[in-house]
Amino acid sequence: MSSGFKIICRFDEALDAEAMGPEAVRTFRETGDFGSAKIREGHEPVVFHCRRLKVSEMQSVTSHTTEVEARTAAFARGLMSVDGRYADGGGRQSWTRPDPSRPITSNELDACFDFAEVQEVGAAIYGRSLLGKGRPVAWPLPDTSRDAVGALVSRLVGQTLAKAAMSPPSKPEADPPAQPEHD
Repeated sequence: MSSGFKIICRFDEALDAEAMGPEAVRTFRETGDFGSAKIREGHEPVVFHCRRLKVSEMQSVTSHTTEVEARTAAFARGLMSVDGRYADGGGRQSWTRPDPSRPITSNELDACFDFAEVQEVGAAIYGRSLLGKGRPVAWPLPDTSRDAVGALVSRLVGQTLAKAAMSPPSKPEADPPAQPEHD
C-alpha cells in the first residue's frame, strides 16, 4: 500500500503551460500526472516524493474534522522527501523526512513548508491513498483553490454587470402609449 509517487505543485513557476498544451495542462491539473508536466528551460521545479498512506494512517487522517486538518495530516504522514526546496537564504536544497516511521512534527512543518504546499501535496497524498493502487489518479482541489476560482468568477461577473449598468441603452426608450380617458 505504500507505493511512491512524485508531485509538482500546480502553482510551481517552473511549469511551462504553453509547451504542455491545453490537454496536458488539464490532465496535469486534474491528476497531478508527473509525466504530463513540461518544465521551462533553465528552471527547476520543487519535487515532492510521497507515498500512499497505510489503512491505519488513513483512519487517523480521516478522523480530522476539517479538510485543512486532514490534508495537513496526510502531508505529515505521506511526504518522504523534497528536491529543490527553496531555502531561507535564497538557494535550493533537498529535505528528507527525519523519521520515516513517524509523522512530520508541527515544528518541522512550520519551519520547512508553506501552507499552500502542505494543502496541495496533502490533497494529492490523500486522494491517491483513498483510491489505492490501480485506480485512476485523483487530485482534489483544496478549498483555497476553489475559493480563488469562485472569487475570480464572482469579480468578473460583477465587473460585467457594472459595465452593463453604466453603458447607455442601445435603443432609445419610447414613451409609453397614453391611456385613453374614460368618463
